[in-house]
Amino acid sequence: TSAWWRRANLQTGVVSVLLACSFWFLLSYRSETLYRPYRVPIEFRNPLPGQIVENVLTEGVRVTLSGTEQAFRLLDRDPSVLRISIDLSRIGGNMRSVPITPEILRLPAGIKLYQAEPDEVPVHMQRLSEVEAVIEVATIGDLPAGRVLLGLTPEPRTVKLLVSGAGTKDGPEILRVLTEPIDLSGITATTVVTTKLALPAGARIRTETGQPAPEDESMAVKVTIEVR
Repeated sequence: TSAWWRRANLQTGVVSVLLACSFWFLLSYRSETLYRPYRVPIEFRNPLPGQIVENVLTEGVRVTLSGTEQAFRLLDRDPSVLRISIDLSRIGGNMRSVPITPEILRLPAGIKLYQAEPDEVPVHMQRLSEVEAVIEVATIGDLPAGRVLLGLTPEPRTVKLLVSGAGTKDGPEILRVLTEPIDLSGITATTVVTTKLALPAGARIRTETGQPAPEDESMAVKVTIEVR
């Protein structure tokens, strides 16, 4: 009888320890779902040659994500991993918006998309035509008294641009591009001045890869000012 009693007590003790450990585990690793808002930027990938996309949501998209405290703790170490990535090579010509899904949001493990505002990204694509324009030098002011201007020579002399609707009925016809004005009033001898192009609206510099340069990017031009 005593042996049976000892075995029963041992079994009861083991069960109690297992129950206590299980209870402690559940308390220590609670998986309560949390919800947190984030502002997520948008990136457009793989544009076709001569194609630009206007990002109308410049401040990004406000999303609400769900997950555990532990998952958010890992995310908050580097929240820059959150971005809406849109592959333009997979967008059809008639598509004007892309739904925001967990796939294009590239969520880390343990995090889910609960809500997005707005829930679609507008896609405004434009096809650009290439034109080669002659660079002309713009000036202000007059040379000092007694000086004569012999010539203004830009380098380079032409520039390749990508322009929306160029050569069409409603599109611009760009045959020349002016530089930013050079002040002649302080020039007394032949000299070289570096300035920039004053690009017309809707025109972008064509890069070596055939893609348009950023909208606010111009090009440096060296101008030889010949004076006698």
